[in-house]
Amino acid sequence: MQIKCAISGLEFVADYISFTAVSRELTHPIFSLPQKTIFSLAIAQDENTPIQDTYLLFCALLNSTDLIQWRSPARPCAISGRAAFSHLPGLIGILARIDIIKNRATVLPQLAITAQNNDFRDVGAWISAVNTAIDSWLDGYARELREIDQERQEAAISKLIRDPNKPKILLAKKLAGWAARVAGFPTAAIKHPITKQQVRVTDYWQELIVHAHNARNAWNYPTPDYRKLIDWCIDNIEHGNIYSHALLELLRNAAYASENYLAAHTEELSVIELSRREQIKMVAPTAAPSEKDYKSKFEYMKALAAWKLASKSDK
Repeated sequence: MQIKCAISGLEFVADYISFTAVSRELTHPIFSLPQKTIFSLAIAQDENTPIQDTYLLFCALLNSTDLIQWRSPARPCAISGRAAFSHLPGLIGILARIDIIKNRATVLPQLAITAQNNDFRDVGAWISAVNTAIDSWLDGYARELREIDQERQEAAISKLIRDPNKPKILLAKKLAGWAARVAGFPTAAIKHPITKQQVRVTDYWQELIVHAHNARNAWNYPTPDYRKLIDWCIDNIEHGNIYSHALLELLRNAAYASENYLAAHTEELSVIELSRREQIKMVAPTAAPSEKDYKSKFEYMKALAAWKLASKSDK
């Protein structure tokens, strides 16, 4: 028996039809296949596939999105055949993306197939609209995940701030990751001032924050780098909360330590016993040290302080 499919508009042969079936409910068997099967058949299409088969697969794939209202059967014709062939890759593309959206019917635009557009003239615009909606949904979903992650970070930071017994480095590490996220640290490549290796700005700045908890470590880094990081955080982080306050306090203390190490260290040396001074004079460099000859700023500053002490004692 020749049956006209209520969706594709194509006629097909059926050997048996239930007497309870209504003509408008009768569809080609392909429409009862799982979406994954239809999808597999669709991506296997090539230039040798008969246009009618491509058209039928396109209709089945379109129907499987659950976003189509079939108010009229599609109209098999040259126009709809070309549309099916042209838009099949785009349709496959959105099907590969919409599976992650559970409530797709309320998020993605639907398409009504009527007697006026049953040659698929509106399918291309609809596919573009669906892709735009998916992009928007993904942006919102990613933003929501970032907000959830930020809330978790801030809860952990708050807990560490309120517990003075926790190692300071734990707070510094949490603040580093939080600051990189909320302040949007740059990702451009720079030369690391100590290792001389290429690193991203965001990685280097997080390193500065991690080492800021220890004044001795902070001395190894250029003071201007801490100043630049402080300015960036002031301009790009919302103030008035305990997180930004803890971060800026940490960085300002590190900048001060980095800048004032020599005075602090020289003062420390000036009060040690005479025998210790003599020991320092013995190992002090005979000429003013050059920073490039030392592995770290800390070692250089130690040598410079010792040289100054030795030079002062010789006068």
